[in-house]
Amino acid sequence: MKKLILCTMALALLLCACATPAGTSSQADVSSAANEAPAEPRVTVNTAATASIGKALTDLKTENPTYVYGELGGPDCYYGGLCDADKKYAYLFFGAQDGLTMEEAAQEHGDQLYSSGIYTTIGDYFPSLKETPLAIDDFITALELKDEDVSYWFGWVSFRYNGFDFHIHAGSGNADDVNAKPVEAIGANMVLIITSPMQMEMNGNILHY
Repeated sequence: MKKLILCTMALALLLCACATPAGTSSQADVSSAANEAPAEPRVTVNTAATASIGKALTDLKTENPTYVYGELGGPDCYYGGLCDADKKYAYLFFGAQDGLTMEEAAQEHGDQLYSSGIYTTIGDYFPSLKETPLAIDDFITALELKDEDVSYWFGWVSFRYNGFDFHIHAGSGNADDVNAKPVEAIGANMVLIITSPMQMEMNGNILHY
């Protein structure tokens, strides 16, 4: 019995020595927490937004009978598209700098053209930005892009992501430096143009443009 009591007391002393009082942290825990990097910004992506890319013009026209042919501005060209009444959303088919209209392209080659992009807003493809706009640098970090992957032109922010070319109209630009980075945060209502470089080239070959 005496040996059992001594063993029990020894075990109790050992447990007391090893236990950390409730509500406190060890020095190692404090050091680990202090060294943790701050959480990086994240964005959510709605890949379904690009599901129409590759669909035939004839099918899109049938599915959207109120849409009309028109042209929309981009960073260094205009785009021919099938647009809603307000030109806030469009299916894009080619990019050009002069001459060709979407009406002409549809009349001459409508049965051969396939959607090569969309004209929409940031919130459509990046829904998380509907709640919280991001500074451009944070936005680039969230997409795991490098600075050299992104170009700027008169307020447009351009880069390639998920196999598509992205162009965001992020401001009016700087007349003294056309390649300046816009200062505005990337927000849900900014114009976003997404195009497939491969489909753009295919349509260009059909249109001889």
